[in-house]
Amino acid sequence: MPHEAGQLATMAGSEPDMAEGNAGHPTSITSTQARSRAEATKAWLDANSFSESQGRVALVSDEAMLLHAGPPNHPERPARLAEILRQLDMSGLHSICKKVTSREATKEELMRVHTENHVELVSKSATAKKKGKGWGLPFGPDTYANEHTPHCSFLSAGCLLALVDHCLQDTVNERCGMALIRPPGHHAGAEKASGFCMFNNVAVAVRHAQSEHGLKRVAIIDWDVHHGNGTNDVFSEDDSVLFFSLHRYDSTFFPGTGYAEDVGKSAARGYTVNVPLDKGFGDLDVAHVMRYLICPVIEKFAPEAIFISAGFDAVRGDPLGDCRVSPEGFGWMTRCLYRLAQHYCEGRLFLALEGGYNPDLIAQCTVECVRTLLAEVHDLAGPGAEDFVPPAPSPSSSLPGTPAMLPASPLFCASNGSEASQPSTPSLRPDGTPPSSPALGRKACCDFFAREVLDLRH
Repeated sequence: MPHEAGQLATMAGSEPDMAEGNAGHPTSITSTQARSRAEATKAWLDANSFSESQGRVALVSDEAMLLHAGPPNHPERPARLAEILRQLDMSGLHSICKKVTSREATKEELMRVHTENHVELVSKSATAKKKGKGWGLPFGPDTYANEHTPHCSFLSAGCLLALVDHCLQDTVNERCGMALIRPPGHHAGAEKASGFCMFNNVAVAVRHAQSEHGLKRVAIIDWDVHHGNGTNDVFSEDDSVLFFSLHRYDSTFFPGTGYAEDVGKSAARGYTVNVPLDKGFGDLDVAHVMRYLICPVIEKFAPEAIFISAGFDAVRGDPLGDCRVSPEGFGWMTRCLYRLAQHYCEGRLFLALEGGYNPDLIAQCTVECVRTLLAEVHDLAGPGAEDFVPPAPSPSSSLPGTPAMLPASPLFCASNGSEASQPSTPSLRPDGTPPSSPALGRKACCDFFAREVLDLRH
């Protein structure tokens, strides 16, 4: 999620719509676009007569996580979560969704993924303060901690566990939802905090779903603009977990991992899918990945639940991502993944907040994703009554300008012999070479993923 270590100072003034208020409490000037989006969503909820807490979509968060704070110009700051909660309230979505009670993860739950030593280091990070500061940098130059960090880190992981526990009960109406949490998690490895991340929230939740709820096959889709290297490494030798990451890749962009040839190890080869994209990728690129890679891979794997590492730093205007996905694009990806979840795993779809560093924009993305879940669960059209469809490519482009899924069946995307069954993606980098190396052509992409990824054995 960070750009490069040592560049945090360049963030000063990069988000003119945000400021830190007195006593470190985040304040925000919500954009006109965000207010219009919230008003349209509220009107849509009213038109469809939603009742309070009866939306069949679950949300979990805790304002205590706003207390995790560091350098004033740090991109991972409390205003991110505060603005999300504000816009969910403005739009009416917060009152409609089922609120799940937050909790901390236990040491034993965290140790399904992390070493005991790492859990202890995070537990003791409250004392790692710089002289004259309320925070320190015990995990490297980009990952701060203050006196509230241990509680917030345990709470961030625990909130997602609470969401999973709620939605996997037979007696509730909610099968999907979103955890609005921080610190984020997907860069954290088994024994290392990194990239603003303390515990790997999604990895811990996947292990919890397997251990406590008996799920055998779980898929993780990571759409954060930065490669989820921590999650990648945790599951690289586990064929019970499919890890799929689409992310920006070049030699100077954090974390510098996630090249296409990283497909897992040993018996789990093919269960890790990395789709590295060039700087500036947008809606058409992610639509292409959805149709030509995610859909056929999910069909082959047939998961019993799908988790989304939902970072929004690929949104146009993010100060770190430099990409061009729209809030509607994230909503559209949510729609596609919900339909896959509905088809293969009874609608079990869990979103967990990862990165995204323009608070106003990531809040708009969150509104789009939660509104889309409500629309899908209730089989309703969203505001404007139109699905998001990416623009068609230019005549010189070799990429098909088609949406990822038609309304019929998710199997459409991977039917044998169809064009859609041929996996391909733009801007792939097949190895760890610098970005000056040529991208794979479309035929090479098809051949590579068909050989290395689509031969899943489940």
